Amino acid sequence: MNAIKTLLKKKIRRWQGLLLLWSERRKDNADLAIFAYEGLFQALMLNLATAFTNMYATRLGATATEIGLISSGPQFFAMLLLIPASLLASRSENSRRPVEISALLTGAFYGLAASAPFMGPAAIPVLILFISLGNALQNVYNSVWQNYFSTAVPVTRRNKAFSFRTSLTFLAATISVLSAGKILSLAADDLTRIRLYQLCYVLAFVASLIQFSLLRRSPEGERSAKNTQFKALKQAFRQLLANKRFSVFAAIVLFFHAGWYMGWPLFFITEVHYCGADESWLSLITVSGSLVQLLTVKKCSSLIERKGSHKGLILGMLGLCLSPFSCLLASIMPAAFRLPTLLLLNMVVCAAFPAFTMSLLQRLLAEIPQEQRNLNLAIFNTGLLAVNALMQMSAIWVYQLGGENLVGITIAQLICGTLRVSGTLLYIFWSKRAGGTVAADSQ
Repeated sequence: MNAIKTLLKKKIRRWQGLLLLWSERRKDNADLAIFAYEGLFQALMLNLATAFTNMYATRLGATATEIGLISSGPQFFAMLLLIPASLLASRSENSRRPVEISALLTGAFYGLAASAPFMGPAAIPVLILFISLGNALQNVYNSVWQNYFSTAVPVTRRNKAFSFRTSLTFLAATISVLSAGKILSLAADDLTRIRLYQLCYVLAFVASLIQFSLLRRSPEGERSAKNTQFKALKQAFRQLLANKRFSVFAAIVLFFHAGWYMGWPLFFITEVHYCGADESWLSLITVSGSLVQLLTVKKCSSLIERKGSHKGLILGMLGLCLSPFSCLLASIMPAAFRLPTLLLLNMVVCAAFPAFTMSLLQRLLAEIPQEQRNLNLAIFNTGLLAVNALMQMSAIWVYQLGGENLVGITIAQLICGTLRVSGTLLYIFWSKRAGGTVAADSQ
């Protein structure tokens, strides 16, 4: 009888354990789904609000200088805002709350951009102001989200969570750009197009409200720092500089990003001025790139799972190295082959892009000092913003210095490609000097 009781107790404990494990896994899967769908609506908001900004401003009568301000203004706003906002975010009892607030404010400012046509002569300054504030707060969101993600998702589930989120992000980008572009192309006149652009900004705000509601249902993160005074900034700088491993890692990543950001305006110039792309081709190149990323994100995630984010990052960097040279090849092809060549080569580059984005975040979270992590991330992201603003302006300057012709774009693209290749080689060399390995994804 006692033996039977003992056996029953063991069976009950076993089933209780299995039931508990099933419940935990179900909760984990639900949390991962919320992370992913929040990313989908975040991407939907961002693409609706930014994919057509330059054309929206052009329809309102913006000059070339004002278009330039729309591109560069957000970077300077974000540099001024990011660190103070991160210090303020450190006062929160959990790391999710700053993400909620920044997401909601980002959508609100994008929604306000819809009011620009009603401002008469002040339409363009109002548009620049609201777009700059929205984009600056988007950068704040990115920084505080990275900190929240590191506290809310266990290391063993980060790759799965981020790859699921990334796949839905690419899906949202493809659907929103393709659908909005098709609807805008059917507009009969400029006034109708302006109203449709306004609708895009309103829908971006609606998407941010849904994103906010999903964030409210996601797990609470831990408070990452107790020191919220401005003296913490000085301490964080000292800690980052004293950590030679992270200092070298950050310097190499920033160097590579210099080449990456430099290519952004050059790619558009090559598409339009040297390959002859119109709106249809621009849309086709963008959507095909997003589809390729959507199809390869699972493969890239599996690679990172097997080989680690270190090798995934190298693969992504090598893929991005191809872009400037593919632009150069397309620009010197016979006219009939330029756009098809650019389209196909861009799809090859995009195939490796998910490996870059997913690996970079995981490597950053593994390498960055964990004390004052929220502020450390803000400092690093401020550096990225500074490099972004500087290198996009430098790209245009080099192109103009070269004569704003095929020679000028060739020189600029070669410099861009050299920076990317050099950054990749430096990262490989640094990892080998560190003993053939890097920090594990264990922070």
